[in-house]
Amino acid sequence: MANRKETLSVIAIGAFALLTACSGKTAAPVHSPTPLTGALAQGLIAYVADGREDVPILKAVGLPIAVADAHRSALEVAKYVTRARGGDHALEEVVDLIMEARGWAT
Repeated sequence: MANRKETLSVIAIGAFALLTACSGKTAAPVHSPTPLTGALAQGLIAYVADGREDVPILKAVGLPIAVADAHRSALEVAKYVTRARGGDHALEEVVDLIMEARGWAT
């Protein structure tokens, strides 16, 4: 079994984070020009957001996530809304959710 660092890559960018969770598949098929393109095509990207400027990205990813106090337009698009508000361990909640869904200890 791969360790947490190998299986979950978290990149924090300002007030949001982009999570890539791969489940044994290659994130970029041979025909894909970049790993990100391949991961998007396979629905392997989860994106955590809080603002209306994030809506286009939320619509493009496999698992759009909004923090509890996000702008209403982000909340409308999200498939999951955290219990925590932004800046109050919302990202930790998402990481735990993904790890639990994969059967990994949190």
